[in-house]
Amino acid sequence: MQVILSGARSLVGTLLINKLLKAGYRVFALSRQSEFIRGQTVQTGLSWHMWQDASFDPKLPEQIYQLIHVAPLWVLPTLLEDLKSYGLTRVLGISSSSRFTKLTSPLPQERDLAQKLITAEDESLDLCRQHNIPWTIFYPTMIYGLNQDKNISSLSRFIKRYGFFPLAAEGKGLRQPVHAKDVAEACLLSLESENSYYKSYFISGAEVLSYREMIERIFLSLNKKPRIINFPRSIMEFGLSLVKVLPNYRHINLAMLERIDQDLVFNHENAQKDFGFKPQAFSLNAEDLP
Repeated sequence: MQVILSGARSLVGTLLINKLLKAGYRVFALSRQSEFIRGQTVQTGLSWHMWQDASFDPKLPEQIYQLIHVAPLWVLPTLLEDLKSYGLTRVLGISSSSRFTKLTSPLPQERDLAQKLITAEDESLDLCRQHNIPWTIFYPTMIYGLNQDKNISSLSRFIKRYGFFPLAAEGKGLRQPVHAKDVAEACLLSLESENSYYKSYFISGAEVLSYREMIERIFLSLNKKPRIINFPRSIMEFGLSLVKVLPNYRHINLAMLERIDQDLVFNHENAQKDFGFKPQAFSLNAEDLP
């Protein structure tokens, strides 16, 4: 019942802390910022520990732990090396479906990201095998929720501010957004299920909808009439160059335009079968909107 949670301040991490505590786990949360740790109030069952890549020394009590890693996956191999003396009995790592979708991207940085995820996974699983540690890897699709993600939240802010949404394509590509609460719940369910040992899973939402339908749903959640305007590709590229200077939209790139008509759907049936994963349909509550 001792869990080390790396990436504890991430969207999924913050939701997972509460779920773990309610389930009776003792949570050792890792953070890179000592100022943040000093500012934390005492909470029963939860303690914060400093995490620095160069000289990692979490100063954890000598006990048996399970590790849930929701920080960037490429940090996991180093973390496993540092934690192997703590007697890890379980490792659950969060990767991304980008591992598959961006491997053939026209942008070198996206291809590099996909390869970075693949390499990190291979190295992590090799270490788990060397030390006989059961492992599980998740590949979430488009994560959204609590107005803290870079996907739906960015789209929602744009629509709320400008009252329309531009498209340079039909928007027919299928999507399967998954709420961060469901990703956190999947972590807890898998943690308590030996059926998920030595396996990887796609973690996706319950509803499949087109990109255009997803945008329309955001409009309706904001109590706005859908107003989607198609622009020529040249105008969209120019507009993108302008929007990228804004802090909330710096992650947007031309490859995203290319993927609007591509299907990015991944079946979570195995997760449902092995540990009872039941995600919600795509919906946005007040807490998810800007």
